[in-house]
Amino acid sequence: MKYAPRKVYIKKDGDYVELSYQDFCRRRQTDQSYMDKLFIPVQGCLLEVVREQYTDFYRDKERWLSEKTCAELTATTKRRKLTERDHSIKTRLAKAKEQAKQPTVTEGKQHRNHRKGGRNLMKM
Repeated sequence: MKYAPRKVYIKKDGDYVELSYQDFCRRRQTDQSYMDKLFIPVQGCLLEVVREQYTDFYRDKERWLSEKTCAELTATTKRRKLTERDHSIKTRLAKAKEQAKQPTVTEGKQHRNHRKGGRNLMKM
């Protein structure tokens, strides 16, 4: 990573909460709602903003960039978002598969009863 912000400020109950960048990254990997938040860089930090502020910020910034640079920035951002989304989906699928492999208490009891019934039938 080229740039790691000093702090990340997220909105919670109308106020901003300060997080370290490492804590923010951990939360983003475990909580899908963090993937949907929008941030703008401000003085070496990331600040959560609403969509209107986000689009205004980058619209103003794009005016100063060449068309080629804008296209590269857009493509890079899309690739990063897709990669993050894919990683999130793969993680959730792996957890679901792991949970599906573990039998529930009810399934275990049914399986044991079935075996006992089978042995009793064999003895008759």
